[in-house]
Amino acid sequence: MEAKPDFRVLKIPDTTNYWFVRANSRGEYYQDYYLNDFIATDSNGISIENIVDILVTNNNITDPLSIKNRLKQYFNDHDLKLLNNKLNERKDLTKDEKEELKTKELRKSTTRSTRVNKFVNEIKLGDFVFVPADSSTKFLVGIIISDCLDNNIEHKTKANKNYHKCNFSLIRKVKWIKELTFEEMPDALSWIRSAHQSIFDISSYADLINSCISSLYEYKGQIFYRLNVHTNKQIPMTDWLDYQLLINDIVGDGLDDIYQKIKVQSPGNINLSTLKAHWRCLALIPLILFGSTKIQIGDITTQIQNPLDYFTPEGKRSKKLDNDLKQANIDAKIAEAKKTEAEADKIKAETKAIEQSNKAKERSREIEDKKKEAARLKAKSDYYKNKGQENSKLIEKQFGSKTERTKINSLPHIDEKKKKSVISKFDMDDKNIGIEVK
Repeated sequence: MEAKPDFRVLKIPDTTNYWFVRANSRGEYYQDYYLNDFIATDSNGISIENIVDILVTNNNITDPLSIKNRLKQYFNDHDLKLLNNKLNERKDLTKDEKEELKTKELRKSTTRSTRVNKFVNEIKLGDFVFVPADSSTKFLVGIIISDCLDNNIEHKTKANKNYHKCNFSLIRKVKWIKELTFEEMPDALSWIRSAHQSIFDISSYADLINSCISSLYEYKGQIFYRLNVHTNKQIPMTDWLDYQLLINDIVGDGLDDIYQKIKVQSPGNINLSTLKAHWRCLALIPLILFGSTKIQIGDITTQIQNPLDYFTPEGKRSKKLDNDLKQANIDAKIAEAKKTEAEADKIKAETKAIEQSNKAKERSREIEDKKKEAARLKAKSDYYKNKGQENSKLIEKQFGSKTERTKINSLPHIDEKKKKSVISKFDMDDKNIGIEVK
């Protein structure tokens, strides 16, 4: 049995995106999302099957603008039709009042289609999602683990507590990993409290967000390490000097390869980083400051873990998580592709039979319609196959770990009294912030 590694490092894939998704306007569905492991968006009754049909109406399904425009037109037509059915029964409204309602509905419909497009086509497996509670006092943080599905959530009951149940049409399954307070979020994201959008991309803040997810992680060829400073007292320059000298004693000649960003407003944090090639320079800092074992000259063992392995306790990977991944992403897509392909083959056979009959000319319109339907189903089958393959690759990036060894040729001489003094004065630790979701 391999010895326990000196520490674990979260490896965040370079392609990861980060999303802010509201649990309705006042956070009503926060508890539902948390208890039942999902996020959702409203599509006014349009199913994921309808949306896939829209995506395969022609071969240009990879052009984002084309997809966005097609969805907008489909939603406008669908939502306006529903409204017209209601307006036909309203004898109390003037023609101008009805037109005004139609104009408002088209604006809402366009906004809805943009939101659904993000939810279905832009969010992907392995992305991180942040969901705010009412007034953004706290945030659920999770990893997207499914493609978009129709809502079939069986809402869990919770003893002595009722909660609002979400009936939005479209969902994505999520593995929740932690809950953060507003104060633990980066200052640069304070604007989200007043933002009105239901879903928006916050990937441009990745460098700030990642240290909220883990205190030690690898991202885009660099290793990052977060030190938490909890003191509420002002920190004098002499204490800062003692801290810098301590880091210098630990790292030695490698100090030029370590970079530092400080956000300490009592309390706050210190973020250190280095290129992956200089990992050895940074490795000593967590081991010497907070390591539980005595450092020896030789190999330091590090376990680099992808997100779902990192946040799933060893030996506790649940059957439910496996089922969610398979149902929503690979097995279901392959099954759907086979089913759709069988439908296409059946229509092709029917078409061939008609063409070979004496009534081919009379039924030429029917033949053309069947050919179009067969082509549509073939495109749909290809969509599911490609989606399944894409999801399989994304899941591989989320699971798995590897062990790396970093050689330490000599140990620095550290004054233990001075080290304990610095840690005490800063009230410092390197624990992951937030409350872990069990």
